[in-house]
Amino acid sequence: MIMHSKNVADRTRLAEIDLQLTSQPEECEASVALQIERIFVKERLDAYKYPVATLPNEIVSEIFIHFLPPP
Repeated sequence: MIMHSKNVADRTRLAEIDLQLTSQPEECEASVALQIERIFVKERLDAYKYPVATLPNEIVSEIFIHFLPPP
């Protein structure tokens, strides 16, 4: 669960940064710092591997088949 809470915190922080960036001029020093922080937060989020993405396609297909309406 620790990884999940870190991802939630990073997604929340990314939204906060984006909101702050829309209200500041691009050239200001705080904006540059936020842009740099945004890069690091985004890299952490992009590096996370979701467990379902590591399942073989056959297993994922079988799971979704059970949610299809009957023919």
